[in-house]
Amino acid sequence: MKIKLFLSLQILVLISCNSYKTDSEPWEGISENIMKITISEYFPFEENAGNDYIKSQIKGKLDQRASLIIASYISINLLRNKISHDTDVTLNNLINETITKGKLLNFNCSENNYCTAYGEYNITELQKNLKIINNQ
Repeated sequence: MKIKLFLSLQILVLISCNSYKTDSEPWEGISENIMKITISEYFPFEENAGNDYIKSQIKGKLDQRASLIIASYISINLLRNKISHDTDVTLNNLINETITKGKLLNFNCSENNYCTAYGEYNITELQKNLKIINNQ
């Protein structure tokens, strides 16, 4: 009886926690072939900075974070016996291509230049090549 009550309470808690999460909420991480990045930080913009300049600066910070996360992803998923100069060159090129094609999805800056931004990166080619390298 106590076990059933305990399990029922756990299920109730899980259901109630899941109800707060929606697909439209920003998240960070990798899901299938999409990596989403979130940043929230202060940017020292001049008072008269244009929107294109602001977007460029924010995209640069998203790209930096994406590079670090991709490098970590590769470090976790690349077999140690596959590490070589050629592999390193190939993967660095793929990282650069992935970052270049990344998209700034949304950003919001407060009046004190504290900005929150969300970006998305397609890592399909990176994943495909990482699998090929590991299977060679």
